[in-house]
Amino acid sequence: RATHTLHSSSLNVWGRRLAVAAGACESMARDGNAAGAKAAAAKLRPEFSLLSSALAELLDAEQQGRVA
Repeated sequence: RATHTLHSSSLNVWGRRLAVAAGACESMARDGNAAGAKAAAAKLRPEFSLLSSALAELLDAEQQGRVA
């Protein structure tokens, strides 16, 4: 359920790579593929970190007036 929420939420902020990783994890877990779900889950943290950094940079640029 958490991966479903992460999948949907990340799409709301242009986090396609995170959404794909979360969707894969969700699908494998639903299918009972524990090893695959574990491998997919390992990709969540780095993708979340990349998205968080990109959003922080965008926010910083917006606050400095560099983004319309």
